[in-house]
Amino acid sequence: MIVCVHDSHFGIQKFKISLKDWIKLHLEVEGTSVYVFDARKQGWSGDLPFYIVKCGKHGYFLDYLHGFPGYNEGFDCPFCLKELSADEGFSSQ
Repeated sequence: MIVCVHDSHFGIQKFKISLKDWIKLHLEVEGTSVYVFDARKQGWSGDLPFYIVKCGKHGYFLDYLHGFPGYNEGFDCPFCLKELSADEGFSSQ
C-alpha cells in the first residue's frame, strides 16, 4: 500500500512510502503511530524517533512526540495546528 505522507520537519513537503498491509491496518484500527527512523533536525543536540501518524481528518504525517512523559505527550498534526491557529486568530508565520 502506497500512502502520501506530509513532512513539515525536513523540507520534503510530501513523500510517498510503501506501507506493509499490517502497518496500514495498525494505523487504521489503533489510530496510533508507527516508528520509521531516528533523525536530528538542524540545531538539535541529539536524535529523536520519528513516526508516521494518521490524523483522522487530514491523513498521514511525519512527526515526533511532543511534550514530556506523562504530561501533554503526543503528536501534532500540522494541519490541525494551522486550523487551530486560524480559529484562535494567531498568525502562522
